[in-house]
Amino acid sequence: MLGSNQLSGPIPASLGNLTQLNILSLSSNQLSGAIPVALGNLTYLRQVQLSSNQLSGTIPTVLGSLIHLIEVALSDNLLSGEIPPELGKLTNLRGLTLSSNHLSGTIPSSLGNLAELDWLSLNGNHLSGSLPSSLTVLWLSRFWFDATDLCELGDAAFQSWLGGIGDLRRTDIMCGVRSLSGTVWHDVDGDGSQDPQEPVLRGVTALLSRSSGSLAAIAAGREVVTDGRGIYRFANLAAGAYRLRCSRQRGRCRQTP
Repeated sequence: MLGSNQLSGPIPASLGNLTQLNILSLSSNQLSGAIPVALGNLTYLRQVQLSSNQLSGTIPTVLGSLIHLIEVALSDNLLSGEIPPELGKLTNLRGLTLSSNHLSGTIPSSLGNLAELDWLSLNGNHLSGSLPSSLTVLWLSRFWFDATDLCELGDAAFQSWLGGIGDLRRTDIMCGVRSLSGTVWHDVDGDGSQDPQEPVLRGVTALLSRSSGSLAAIAAGREVVTDGRGIYRFANLAAGAYRLRCSRQRGRCRQTP
């Protein structure tokens, strides 16, 4: 156990050679870089504790092959990308803490396979969309998903399940059925209208935020990237007023009527 020291630099990939290792405890250091894929070699690993570092990159999908894991703690880092659906294979997992990173996308429905899971912390990320109904089979004592753009299913069964969780931090926002989409183009002449010679822009980030007083909106801080046709789309919006802007200078966001 090497937690709470002044360790810095990347996690050595050579740790993957310690094939009999049971606990990897490196929390509260100054480690940086990606989580090594070589950790997938540690087939007897039961605990991965890497919280409170400066780790970046994505969560390796190979962690889903470590079937003996009972804890994965990766909170308070700089991790990005989506939560790997492969984590749903960790059927012995009791604790999954991913709080305070830069994770995006939705919660994989496969997490409903984690029958032994006791606590799940996802708060403080850029996660969006609805909580999957598959989670209702879990007997969680802690579930944190506040400070995200996640919404709750409004049916009685789902709300009853949430109400039975003792340590619950939630968004208190019901999922909507509305969507917002449109096109981003290069506004060469700056007139706010797309002329025939002005091309659409792919890979541009569109940011949606609440308008003041729009408390029902669930889209504060939500971001999507335009596709090859320059189109963006936000789904699961509750009724309310929104503000829309694009990341690229002179890129205009046009909403589809």
